[in-house]
Order: sequence, then structure tokens, then C-alpha cells
Amino acid sequence: MVRVAMRSKTHKEWHTFILIVDSGASYTALPRIDAEPLGVVIRDGTRMDVSGVGGESITAWLHTVTSEIGAMRLRLPVLFLERDDAPRVLGRAGLLRDFGVILDGVGQRTNFVHKTSPRYKAIQSLFNEV
Repeated sequence: MVRVAMRSKTHKEWHTFILIVDSGASYTALPRIDAEPLGVVIRDGTRMDVSGVGGESITAWLHTVTSEIGAMRLRLPVLFLERDDAPRVLGRAGLLRDFGVILDGVGQRTNFVHKTSPRYKAIQSLFNEV
């Protein structure tokens, strides 16, 4: 899980959410209830039909949301799902394709390392040793 701050499109204020990091999810997804505080008019986005692990199809609307994870500021593609009870999920698009993810189970921490950073190259060398 990771803390993500997202900027409201209308009020320019920041709202913080806890998202599940899901490397299997193509997009970051939020429940419909999160759209209003972020100043998002759901149906102004691009309509998509998506499905999760259970295979159930859900209508979603794609928007771009300015977000911060730690010191990184990103413009993430975010799906707003037509459900209020959907989990908040951090997917690959806009983030996981450009960053390595370090999960520290002992310290209960998550860190993102950009693919062009020297730290990322050091992490890759660890994987190459295995």
C-alpha cells in the first residue's frame, strides 16, 4: 500500500488516499465517490469497460490527475469506476512502467525508483545476481 496525494482540478487542494499497489492492474483506479473532491466530472472522461480479477465488467471513465507519491509529482491516468465500493488501486500506467518498486516487508515500506536513476541500475545488478 502507498500514500498518494492527488490535486483537485477545481479547488487546487490536495487529497490523500491510500492505494493498493497492483502490478497486474493496467491503470490506477478509484471509486466514483473520490471524483467529486478531486473536481472530476466522471462522464467528461473517456469511457472504458474494465474488468478485475473476478472478471466482472465495470464501466469506468479515464481522466488525468496530478499526483504526488513522496517527492515525485506525476500526471497519472486514473480510471474512476462506476462503483463507490471499489478498492483504490495504483496500476502500471504512468508509474509502474517507468519506476522500479521496492517492497520492504520487514519495514513495511514501499519505494519507487525511476528507471534512469543510478539506484535503479544498482537494483538491477542485484536481480542479475540471482
